[in-house]
Amino acid sequence: MKISRKLENGCRVLVQLAGRHATGGVSPVDELAAAEQVSPSFLLQILNDLRKHGIVASRRGKFGGYQLARHPRDITLAEIVSALEGSLIDPDFDAIGESGDKVLGAFRDLAETVTNELNAATLESIASRESADMFYI
Repeated sequence: MKISRKLENGCRVLVQLAGRHATGGVSPVDELAAAEQVSPSFLLQILNDLRKHGIVASRRGKFGGYQLARHPRDITLAEIVSALEGSLIDPDFDAIGESGDKVLGAFRDLAETVTNELNAATLESIASRESADMFYI
C-alpha cells in the first residue's frame, strides 16, 4: 500500500489547522502552503476536496482562508482518507481460481483491520504526536 502525495499533504495541512484550531481564526492558503512546503495550487485542490466532505470550512475575501469545520478530536483519519482517496485498500476483484476465495478473504480481513485503525486515529491524536526527530536528555 502506498500513500499518495495528495493524502500526505492533506494530512500535513490538517495537522497545521489542528494546531491553529483553538484560536478560531482562518489560515490563508499561501501561509499553509509555505508552512508545509506544498504548492499553493495543489494545496487549494486538496482543501477544496476536504471542504466538500465537511472537514474544513472556508471564508472568502481579503481576510479569508481555511479552518477545521469541527474539533480535531471529531475528525478521523478514515474521513480524511475517504475524502482524498476513497479507500486505501479496496479488495474489488473476483475470487476466481482454486485460491481466489482465500486471497480475497485475506485482503478483506486486511481492509477491515486498516479501516478500524483509521477510524480509531483522530486528527487530534495525530497532531499531538511527538516528532520523530525529537529527543530528550
